[in-house]
Amino acid sequence: IPTLLFHLVFSRDTWNETGTLRNRRCGGKMRFLADGIDFPDELLRAHDEGRTVFFCGAGVSRAKAGLPDFAQLTEEVLDHLGAPPDNKARLFHTASGKIETDYGIKGLTTSDRVFGQLRRDFTDDLIGEAVANSLRPIEPVDFSAHRTVLKLATLQTGELRLITTNFDFLFEQAGGRRLKYATRSNLPHVEFNEADWGVVHLHGMVNSDYS
Repeated sequence: IPTLLFHLVFSRDTWNETGTLRNRRCGGKMRFLADGIDFPDELLRAHDEGRTVFFCGAGVSRAKAGLPDFAQLTEEVLDHLGAPPDNKARLFHTASGKIETDYGIKGLTTSDRVFGQLRRDFTDDLIGEAVANSLRPIEPVDFSAHRTVLKLATLQTGELRLITTNFDFLFEQAGGRRLKYATRSNLPHVEFNEADWGVVHLHGMVNSDYS
């Protein structure tokens, strides 16, 4: 689904007046870009029937709003906290980046592990402040990618069902209205509520003022 979101965000004329996906075919295949992926008909039908859930990662906030990816965020947080060169979290992060650059091998040291190590040296409040500072968008913010995803994730009944791993508040800002949102502390009970989830932040989120 993240790949689906990436291609839809960067396509044009994706929607018709009713908000359903247009049936555009390139060479007999369902695509929104000439060189994009072929979308299965059953996926498109499921979307029109409100049976899809959109998962969205950092790509949507990087695309137009210019926020950092997780690796860049980690680097900025380390700098903001003043972690010295011999700090274990910085050593993990630096070694991972060097291996990726030299050998093209990704994911040997995850940012989650780096942040876990940071918690041994800094308080949660300081780390949270550093994360919020790095995710504060530069004005004026281009919300176009977020608005596209919100439109895709909104059912024809008007209910929103979007899950994101992003900490930032850009979906809520892009909505132009008070969107329902949830974090790990108040996840929606899907067994009782199949549709109106709002924006679900799986990893938590910053305050609306990025404090």
